[in-house]
Amino acid sequence: MRDEKVKVLRAIRPLTDEDVARSTVRGQYTKGWVLGEQVPGYREEKNVAPGSLTETFTALRLFVDNWRWANVPFYIRAGKRMPKRVTEIRIQFRKPPHITFGRDATRELDPNAITLRIQPRRASR
Repeated sequence: MRDEKVKVLRAIRPLTDEDVARSTVRGQYTKGWVLGEQVPGYREEKNVAPGSLTETFTALRLFVDNWRWANVPFYIRAGKRMPKRVTEIRIQFRKPPHITFGRDATRELDPNAITLRIQPRRASR
């Protein structure tokens, strides 16, 4: 299992400077409300420099260069003080190539998707 994970990690396509500009988003959280309580922004936190440029959020698009995952984008989002703490896998299928069963051909169909929540795991009752 470990060897297979390493193979996948090694097959991740390296990001060029252009990819970083086009396929990543980085930022910091700002002040706001969490569960009805007002919270400070990152730069207002204790022991953080007021002009800090440290990112507290990132989103990126990656590709795994192997036969199984060729041209399939993987999106990863991670950050501090997110609205919920979850680990999810969302699989979004490609749009259908044509409309079937007498549907209006001018109407665009959204692709189907499956979302699998991995964490947090709910306690069984």
